[in-house]
Amino acid sequence: MLTLTNTLHHNIAARNRIEEKTQQSLLAAKSLVHLATRLEQPLALDAVLGIMCDETSLLMGVDVVSILLPYKQGEMLYAAPHGALPYCFARTNGTSKFFYDEVLRQIGTAIVVPNTQAFSTLLGANIYAELKIHTTVAAAILLGNELIGVLSVGVRNTARVFNETELTLLQGLANHAAQAIVNAQLFEKTQRHWSP
Repeated sequence: MLTLTNTLHHNIAARNRIEEKTQQSLLAAKSLVHLATRLEQPLALDAVLGIMCDETSLLMGVDVVSILLPYKQGEMLYAAPHGALPYCFARTNGTSKFFYDEVLRQIGTAIVVPNTQAFSTLLGANIYAELKIHTTVAAAILLGNELIGVLSVGVRNTARVFNETELTLLQGLANHAAQAIVNAQLFEKTQRHWSP
């Protein structure tokens, strides 16, 4: 009798976990559709970056969002003009695009730092300490195999574990950002060409 009760409780718990994961996936899919709708019109780069930062913060439930884009022939990555961290990154020399290319080659498209406060040698450690950012996750913004930029999120004042669904959502957001950023750059280039 006890074994049957234990099995029943185990099955109910497993079903509840599956239902919860399904609901999270459904919510993520709806959110990505909403984001795609916001980005489908021609927009300037600042507008695209603003939408991406706002939506990412909301969907991921994080305090800090930044988008790093190549600067000067892709030599360095600098924080985008819209986001939570531009004033901090403006005080740094930027990050080598080749550094991110190498990290992506070795680790993959998502880089998770569960506790930034534990690593004083971490790239940007002074910024993380100043803003009390404990956990960061960075997702590559790729168009094909080309690195367009990096979408980073951070959690302040406490460490946080990001589950598989959240990491998939962040990569989905980065994937949306790739085409939207390229489209915005082309839109601005066209505007400059045709403006009197």
